Formats: sequence, C-alpha cells, structure tokens
Amino acid sequence: MLSRCLPRLATHPVVALVPPFTEQTARLKVEAAEAAWNSRDPERCALAYTEDSCWRNRDHFLKGRAEIVRFLQEKWAKEKDYVLKKHYF
Repeated sequence: MLSRCLPRLATHPVVALVPPFTEQTARLKVEAAEAAWNSRDPERCALAYTEDSCWRNRDHFLKGRAEIVRFLQEKWAKEKDYVLKKHYF
C-alpha cells in the first residue's frame, strides 16, 4: 500500500522520500504530499504521520492517525472544491 504513495523514477522502481533529501527527492516529496492530499483519501494522507502524531488545524487538536482520518473525512465532506497546491522553494 505504501508503494502506491511513493513516486517512481525512470532509473529506480521506488524512491524513498526520507531525509536527507536531494533537490530531486525534495521536489518529489512535495509532489507526493500534494497528490495524497488531493486524492481526498484520509487513510492515504494519514500514512504520512506516525501513529501517535499530534496535529493542530486552527482550533482542532488531534492525536493519532485515527483522529486525523476522522478530521479529514469531516473536512472533505464539507469542502468539496478545496484543492491543495504545494510549491518547492
């Protein structure tokens, strides 16, 4: 399942998007994060965070992947046209 979230390069079957980053892998990480968010798949997005992650979104404080998934499900049920655009700089 994780492999479907990782970008593929012509010379490598799967690229691990973990530090230390090169410029190329940093750009791929940004693209992968954007693609995961815009998939509107809360389970896929939650995989980017540890099981015990602490998240803050405005006035919402979340603990763990399960709460992140629930939050994203509720968020995307209301925000039908929201699209995230990330940039590498």
